[in-house]
Amino acid sequence: MNKVRLLAVGLLAALAAAEPAVAHPMPDTEITVDAAPGRLTLTIRVALSDLDLAMPEASFTDAEALTLAEAEAVGAYFGAHVKLLSADGNSLPVALDQVRLLREDDPDVGAYEEVEVTASVLADPSQTLTLVYDAVLHQIANHRAVVRASDGTPLGVIRFDLATKRANPLALQFPKTD
Repeated sequence: MNKVRLLAVGLLAALAAAEPAVAHPMPDTEITVDAAPGRLTLTIRVALSDLDLAMPEASFTDAEALTLAEAEAVGAYFGAHVKLLSADGNSLPVALDQVRLLREDDPDVGAYEEVEVTASVLADPSQTLTLVYDAVLHQIANHRAVVRASDGTPLGVIRFDLATKRANPLALQFPKTD
């Protein structure tokens, strides 16, 4: 019995002395779409821990910012996993504008890190466009991408379909502006 108590006290002491853990962030990728005349801007926020699982070849350091090599790897990864299709099904060129590391602190979740990718597409938002997105989803099947307009209006949720082994595309429809 004394050995059990000694072990329990030792475990408690080890836990108390341990570094504080980084909390797990929100479980979904967040994609915000800003529609302007002739252009869409996508802001994609994904937990670094989830991106690390989806990009096993990458090695993210514990720095204040992404290294140039890390930012380039993330940019290449998202370049391969983000597409926008025109109303007639043609792929529109997506330009990756910025990749950065964000440190967030949530009262319920605690501290966590996210990668934010900003991309832009020359497109007419008055037409129906299709977002084809499978970053992280192709590796973490229960992960989702929640898509919203820049004003907070929900546009939809992209999920991975286990039957087809691909993420379902999302039709983006914006109100017509005069």
